[in-house]
Parts: sequence; structure tokens; C-alpha cells
Amino acid sequence: MLGGNGGGEGLGMFCDNCGAKINEGERFCGQCGQPVPAEGTSFPGADGAAGAASPTPVPSGPLSVPLPVGVPSDVPAATSSATSSVAATAAVPVNRRRRLIVVVAAVVAAVVVLVSGLFITHSAGMWGDRTLPAANELQSASKGEKLTANIVADKLKSRGITTKINKIYSGRDVGAFTGYDGVKAGDTIRPGQTVTINESMGPGVPKGTTGRKAADIVTLLKSMNVPVTFRRMPVTDTTKYPEGTVLATSPADGAPVASKTDGIQVGVAAKAGDDVSVGYDMVGMDKDQAKKKLESEGYVVFLQPVFSSKQYLGKVVDSSPAPGMSRIAGATVTLDYGVDASKKNEVLGDTLSDDRRTAMTNTLALAGKYCTDGGDCVTLKPDATDSKPYTLRLADQPASGGYSNSSGGFYSKVWDGLSLCAYSQDSSGCVPNPGGASDYMKDFLIEGDTGAMELFAGFGLPRCGSNAFVGDGPVTCRDGQIETISGSGSVDLSELKYEPREFFVVMPVGADLDALKKQGYFGQSSSYQPDSSRVYLIRRDNSRYSSMAAYDGMTANTNPFVPGPDMAKFQEAPNAKNVYYLVDGAFANVNWDSLQTMSVAPSKTAASGGDASDGGASGGDAKSGGAASKSAGGDSADAASKQAFATLAGNYTFAASGDGSVMDYMTVKSDGSFSGFQSTANANRPDLSNATAPRIHVGFSGRFESATKNADGSYTLQCKADSFTTEGDRSKLGFQHCDKFGAYPAGSAISVLGSQGENYRLIHGYADSDPLKYWTIVNQNGGENDYGVYERDPEAWGYRR
Repeated sequence: MLGGNGGGEGLGMFCDNCGAKINEGERFCGQCGQPVPAEGTSFPGADGAAGAASPTPVPSGPLSVPLPVGVPSDVPAATSSATSSVAATAAVPVNRRRRLIVVVAAVVAAVVVLVSGLFITHSAGMWGDRTLPAANELQSASKGEKLTANIVADKLKSRGITTKINKIYSGRDVGAFTGYDGVKAGDTIRPGQTVTINESMGPGVPKGTTGRKAADIVTLLKSMNVPVTFRRMPVTDTTKYPEGTVLATSPADGAPVASKTDGIQVGVAAKAGDDVSVGYDMVGMDKDQAKKKLESEGYVVFLQPVFSSKQYLGKVVDSSPAPGMSRIAGATVTLDYGVDASKKNEVLGDTLSDDRRTAMTNTLALAGKYCTDGGDCVTLKPDATDSKPYTLRLADQPASGGYSNSSGGFYSKVWDGLSLCAYSQDSSGCVPNPGGASDYMKDFLIEGDTGAMELFAGFGLPRCGSNAFVGDGPVTCRDGQIETISGSGSVDLSELKYEPREFFVVMPVGADLDALKKQGYFGQSSSYQPDSSRVYLIRRDNSRYSSMAAYDGMTANTNPFVPGPDMAKFQEAPNAKNVYYLVDGAFANVNWDSLQTMSVAPSKTAASGGDASDGGASGGDAKSGGAASKSAGGDSADAASKQAFATLAGNYTFAASGDGSVMDYMTVKSDGSFSGFQSTANANRPDLSNATAPRIHVGFSGRFESATKNADGSYTLQCKADSFTTEGDRSKLGFQHCDKFGAYPAGSAISVLGSQGENYRLIHGYADSDPLKYWTIVNQNGGENDYGVYERDPEAWGYRR
């Protein structure tokens, strides 16, 4: 049979035997010799117009089909028995059948490939719902690299999963993958869903730790893999701070761990004993209400204004001695309460005894820790306190030793201290006197009405080499050294220079920064807006200035680096890097060593550090506490030492002067730790006795790590040398060295005190034959300033202010 290829002119046909094309007019197929039907014959299944006509009936008799040329004559011709087969075969040409088979096979193959591809890409999470992989799966795919949050993000992105990074504190390295947030491995991720990946910032205190129950966060904190120490913070009102509540931490809430050795300190509210007058719950209480409460309990109370953040204005910021320390009824307590810039005279001023003028000499009121938004901190510590004006120093600078610690008096390191005024012969140079005949503080900010003030190092003095040059007496500067002129020697001032030294602008709450800007105080502008609800310092960048000669011949130049009419502009305006905020309040300035340690068991719902199977930080062993368990209670002492510490625990007093003007107080705890402070009467209040005058306190703390009992009932105590810290000069505390101490029971002969015994006897009015009346701890290190004799005498605590 022949098949047409569609209607229309010039249409050819094809042989139904071999499929070859047959040109118009040919009677036989040129390829196989198959006869071509006569014109007009219709063919069932033809594609052309003829094929659309009704089929011609097939004769009922045998159909003789002529054989093609070249076919042997002995081949039988097809008969009617083959009619149905021929007809069926004729319905689909051979070539078309082959092509149909190929097409069908291709379609089937394409479907198989498509289905396989869909299965593979779906399994890989490239379309449709996706399954979140576990950490071990991602780890194997990272080819041995440390599994970081960024690697996980890239792996999930390749699977079509959208991600975002959330940084958290953990015990893992910085940048490490610590798990997913809100989902877990194996969860189905829908199209358009974003997966949060937790990235480690290293160990720290998670934001929101304070205010929670300690039992709920113990597991989380111990998962940081640093020592964690819980300490009791006494409170008198447990309705305000329920027992077990976290009140403070170090580092602060939301801050990273600064030292993996020191780890994390956690202060937990605990009911105060009857001997604690000021609990931590009194911080933030109205000053007058707090004073009334303490006076009703038999205490002598003084109120002392300090610059504070807005939240503490008119309220208790801190106390001296610190909250939580033991005091007997009748003792004195000073409550620090917050004020703003309008009270600068009350905070910084001291009344001169001769003419009652107010001198800005109480620089100690600005001591404290100040930090930028980015966590860079400076700590200002008391330095010279033996005369006025008082000075401060940066914590990383050595103490000067005070005004009395000088060689010849003209190059004492005390002149390197920070103060509010320039050098003068006496404190009158620190008296603001606008428009007066002798105005030593002319054009100082402290003399103006902006509420700001400058705190600067060096007293405005020129430098000879590395020393401040006072110039009192016959002295000169030669080869960078201050020398005394003798005989016919001459004064040479050509080497003296003015150098830019440490310089801060102090901005209490209420200080007017906009006024300073309008006055042109700053050389540049900035869009940064400091938090005016907090006390802050603006630190000068001294690298923007160059030193200059202090003298032209014998004519003094004006120092352009200190306050005054000729001061160079403060180049950098306040910005995120030079603005340091005061860390204020008792909760932010805890003497951790003075607080007793405690154990905290995790609650059943305690927060953990994440799912370790998802790469999260392990919650740690709640029973052992991991790295924290050894340090949490300070239990390194043996049983005998613990018994000794329990025996010696109590309050001790060292009368450093016979008139009570200088008293040292120390509390020894049952774990061997000790803390205390030196209390010095304020000499500017001659109208008050030493027992009632406001006092200056300098704190200290340390730890006895072992105790050996001797045959006479005394103990030899070993102080842990590196545990001793103080805010001031340790030599003035009788702690020049922290090594060997002796503890002697009541009834022991005064002679056991050795060289310190004579002063002890004279101060107390004892006879040589009198015995010790109480347990007494004496420094036995033999140094010139190892003279502390601390007596456990509760009556002596009445000297406290």
C-alpha cells in the first residue's frame, strides 16, 4: 500500500513496502519494485484527501498480488487468507512504526530521567520541602574543617534554604556553629522559611541573666567552659529581691568573659543576717528613706553626694562600707546618693579652713570604671590622698606614693596625677573665682555654667625628660634630668617641653554638650549623640598634637594642652570611640572576694547551652559543674585549714593611729577569704571628731589558702600572694607583702606580736604584762610596711563612719 503525505499539488507518495518516495507518474517503486496503484485508488489510512474517502471493498475471492521484479516465480502469491494481516500491516508503514517506537522510547527515557532528577533534587532539598541536616552530616561535608556558622550557612544555601546568623555566647570557639534557633535537625523546612543559625561569640554572660533564678541559668553558664562562681549577696528585703534571684554578674549582663581564668562571678540574693545593716536591696532606695531606716536601727548615717546616672538621682548608689558587710549597732554608715551637674561644688569641693572658700580638690569623687559602647574601658583609681588636691591615676599606671614620696620635693611622680586644677603653692589655685583678681581657673570649664569640667594629668607643668618640672628651688634641666644648681651653676630651661598628657572632659548628667559645641570647644563635628542620662568622659586623642618648647630663652610660653584661655581646641568631637560611660551603682562595682561562695543546683527546667547533636554547646555536667566546680566554693584548703578558718572568721580592726583618724577594718570569712578597707577621717571637717567625721575609704581583699595549728594554740596562715588586691597603696594598709601571718588566741602574751607589739600596746594603753584580749592576726613578713595587727574586737567597729 502507498501512503500519501498530505493533500495539495506536487504531493508525492511513499512505497508501503519499503517506505521509499515514489515520484508522480511512476508505476513501480524504484527501490523495491512494488507496483504503484492506479490513480484514484483509495487507501485505508492514507493521510491525503483520498484517504478520507470510504474504503473500496476488498473482493471476497482470492486476491492475486503481482510479484515485484526480481522475485522468483516459485514464490507463492498471497491469498485471501492473508488479507487481514496485510490490511493491518498496510495501516502503519514500516518506517513510521520504527519512528514511533523510537519516539515512544525517547519519551519513556525522558520521563525516567525527569523522575530521577526530580527525586534526586528533591532529596537534595533543591525544590519543594527540605529537611534540615544534622551537625554530623554537615561536618562530614566540610572535609575536616572546623564547622563554623558561615560554613553551615553556605551548605544550607546550596540546598535552597534561606538563613540568617544569630550570635550567642557559648563554650565554643568564636565563629563556631552552635546549633539552630527554633528548629532542629530533621525538621521539614518549607519554601520561603528562614532558618536561624547560632554562631558562637565565645564565653560570656547571656543578656537577661540578671533577674532570673540562679537555678534556671546554672547549666547555661557552666556550658561556657570557664569557671563559674556563685556568691551570696545579702538583702534585707526579700520581697524586692526574692532569694535565689541573680542580682549581678561579672562580667556584666550581656558582656563577654575577659579572662578565662577568672571566669564568671554570679551574685545571688540571700537573706541578710542581723549583723548586716545595708543590704543590696537598699541600692536604688530614696536617700532620705534609707537614712531614716538605718537610724531607726541604731546606726550613725552620713549622706554623701556623687555623680550618678539618671536612674540613681536622689537615690542610694552605694554605701561605705559596701553593702552586705557586717556592722554592729552604733557604727557609722555613709550612703552615696546620686546628683547631677548642678551639685558639682558639693561633689568635688572642699572647704578651705582659712577663708571657707570652696576648692575643687576632691578629685577622688571621679574615681571609677568608664567604658565605651564598644567595650573599651578605663579605670580611674585614687593616687595621692595625703594632701590636696587629691589625684587620680589610670589603673595600669604605677602609684606615685603621694606628695610625701619625693626626692628633694621637686620631681615627685605625684605631679603626673590627674586633677581638676593646675599647679599652685597651695589649694587656693583650685578655687574657681570668676572675675576675681586671682583667678587661677580662668576659662576652665568647671568655672563656667555648662556643668562640664576638665580632668587632666601633669598639673600643666613642663617636662624635663620623663619628669614634671616644678621649678621650686635652685634646679635646672640637663640631659633630660632635673639637677640641683650648686655654686656658680646656671639655670638652663631650653630642654623643657610642654607635652599633651592624659585629658578628659567630664560630663555629669545635666551637663550641656550643645553649649560646648556652640562655644567652639571642639575642632571637629560629629553626628554621635552621647547618652545624656549617664555620666561620661570625653577622652582626648593626644596623637593629634605635637609637643612644644616651654620657654623661649627665659620667657615662659603658655601650655596649650591644659585648660585656660590659650588651650588648643579639643580636636575630636564626641564619638563612639572617645566617649566613656561611668559604670555606676553597687551592683556594677561588687567586691566579689568579700562575698561568701555558695552552691547552686540546676532546676528541672534549667536552660542548657544547646543541643549538642545540632552543634550546640553542651550544657555541661550539672553535678560536677565542669571547670567551675573546683573554684565555685574555694574548697582547695584541707580539713584542718577549714577548721582554722571557721575558728578565725569574724571582724578585725587595726588602729593605724592612736587618735582613730586612720582605722583599718578586715572581715575574715570561714572559707579563708578576707576583705576590708582603710578608713581615714576627712581633715576638712575640724568641727567633727574622728569618730563622727566623714571618712575616705580604700578597699582591699585577699585569701588565706592554708592554716597550720601550732603547739601553743596559735595558727600560721599562708596568704595567697596573687589574691591580694587593693584600690590604694598596700604599704599603708600594713600589707606590703601577703605571705606569712600569725593568728594568736586571747590570753597570749603581747610579746608574740614581735616588733609590732610595742605600737599595739601604746595605742591600746596596755601594760607589758597584759595578755591579748581577742584573737589577733599579725603580719609576720618583716617588711618595713608589714605592720598590720588586726584584733577581733567587736567594740572597735564603732569607729566606722
